[in-house]
Order: sequence, then structure tokens, then C-alpha cells
Amino acid sequence: MHFPKQRSGPAIDLHQLDAVLGNEYGVPMHWKQLIAAERSKMRRLLYDSDDLSVYRNQDVLDYGGGSSLRYQPWFSRILGLLGARATCVDSGPPTATPEPFDYYQLDLRTPSVLRVLPGASFDLITNNSFLSPPGAVPDNTEPDLIAGMSDAQVDQLRADLLAETERLLREGGTYLYDQEVLSKQGGVLVSEGSLQDRFRRWLAQQKP
Repeated sequence: MHFPKQRSGPAIDLHQLDAVLGNEYGVPMHWKQLIAAERSKMRRLLYDSDDLSVYRNQDVLDYGGGSSLRYQPWFSRILGLLGARATCVDSGPPTATPEPFDYYQLDLRTPSVLRVLPGASFDLITNNSFLSPPGAVPDNTEPDLIAGMSDAQVDQLRADLLAETERLLREGGTYLYDQEVLSKQGGVLVSEGSLQDRFRRWLAQQKP
């Protein structure tokens, strides 16, 4: 089921974020603390930069991003406020607050439900603490997602979700798969290593 974004208006500036989160969403904390609580998804992608303006006008999809039943959809919410075209997918009902992102209430135990989204439509897709890669340490897979599944069924779920991700990403787009970074190159997903590896490469490029 699709719930279009309800909060309209121009993108806010970074210095306005604290006030908007506090006034509209009841968050009496600095946005950096909030992002840290969300496993620093944004800052890790930006190599600890505070310049979140790079997400403005980007199409971003977050798997298992939060709902009214579980943790709040902070990642999609913050990016939507800052000007990204954000989409959140989760199995629970949407929040009661007008949100700056599109919400799809879908059960991702059947990844084919993502066919409601057109192919090659996202620049960034995130899967963080939702369904970890095989052998991940720590394994951050959401327990409710795989409850009652056999190992073979979980492996098939990973493969199906990866195939859908490949379909949904634009060429050159990025998939943040827990701690691993993949990009779509030549129509297929290619590993760029871990977030730490990517950060080290970026640091090396900054040296004169």
C-alpha cells in the first residue's frame, strides 16, 4: 500500500533541521546525535562530512526504514526534509505525522512486492540493520523478518532482494548493504568493499 508524502514545501537548510525535528517530530536533540543513533548512515556515506546537501534532489530508498510500530523512519525523514526524494519501505502502518517522504507498507519477505516501484529509479538504496549479508559480523538482521524461516529460505530472500535492488538502482547508483558498499556498473552490482575501505580510499585522495 502506498502513502504519498504529506509534508510539502521547499527543502530546509541544515541549520533549520534541529528546530523542525523538535517542533514537528518531538525530537529535542541535536541532529548529529540522532544520526548517530541511526548508525550514522548519512555521515558514513559522506566520510564524516556534515554537507548533507549532496542528497538534495537525489532519489533514495530505505529498506525496513521504520514505521509507527517500530523505530521511527528517521533516515527517510531527515533526507526528505533536506530535499531528497526519499522513499521508505516497511511492513508496519505509516506514522500519523505528515512525512516528507513516500511510504510503502510492504512485506519484504516477498521481495517481488517491490515491483510496484519502477526500475532504474533510485540513486541510493540502503539496507541497514534489516537483512545483513551472509556471514556478516555482527549480523544485524531484523529478527522479525526471518522468524520461522530456514537458512535456505533466508539465503533465497537475500538473493531475491539483491536482484530487486539491482533492478531499482540507476546506473552508477549505490547500495549500502549493511557494512558493504556496492555500485551498479554495466547493469550489475559490483562490490566496492566495506564502508571503512571506501573511507580509506577517500582519505588517500585528499592527500596532496
